[in-house]
Amino acid sequence: MYEGDKLQVNAYAYLALNCGFAPIKSLYVIYNDLRPRELKPEPETIPPLVDEVNVFLQSTDTLPEVNDGNACKTCGYYPLCQVLPQGGGILIDHLKIIRQKEADVTLIKELEESLRAFRSNSTNVPFF
Repeated sequence: MYEGDKLQVNAYAYLALNCGFAPIKSLYVIYNDLRPRELKPEPETIPPLVDEVNVFLQSTDTLPEVNDGNACKTCGYYPLCQVLPQGGGILIDHLKIIRQKEADVTLIKELEESLRAFRSNSTNVPFF
């Protein structure tokens, strides 16, 4: 089993435990060969990683250099790696601005849809 998959399973077990679910005793990961692999989750390994990330984020305002040797086109983060500068150096505040703009665009689209729906449903309602 891949280390990244173990980490992800442990994170899920940790989140489930912190959301009030009973401790997860066993999980299965199925790869392309369709053979289930049993894993005993270790949710206690996650808090130190979270602490390490928080310490890093508080100690710097730039993201680390992208290690292109680990780039994988099947990774969900691959598009982000292609956008970030290879030498790192993008400010975390810039990412926050990008996320906020994405959220604003989503909100505007939702408001436009709501307004269209309201207009189409209110044609029979008298307007004062």
